Amino acid sequence: MRLTAEEVATIRRLVAEAYGPGAEIWLFGSQLDPRRKGGDIDLLVEVPETAPADLRCELRLHVELEEGLGGRKVDLIVHRRGEEEGPFVRIAKREGLRL
Repeated sequence: MRLTAEEVATIRRLVAEAYGPGAEIWLFGSQLDPRRKGGDIDLLVEVPETAPADLRCELRLHVELEEGLGGRKVDLIVHRRGEEEGPFVRIAKREGLRL
């Protein structure tokens, strides 16, 4: 993994502020390979069924993540627990690292 402990803490804090402590986070994609350089930060956030289904909340989190991570590009998938998992969600859970 190429994220620092501080970056992981920032991600956890911002997700918890947006969706509460029940949200789960997976890092997937190029940031998992320590031999690679660059690349965006791919995150899957699985939120509790009771979390707000508000696109503004998701967009606000996306902006806050990019700002909190020093302007790095973030690709964010927000999935509501209990809903059908699409292919990206399944791949992120299978191949990703839970933060």
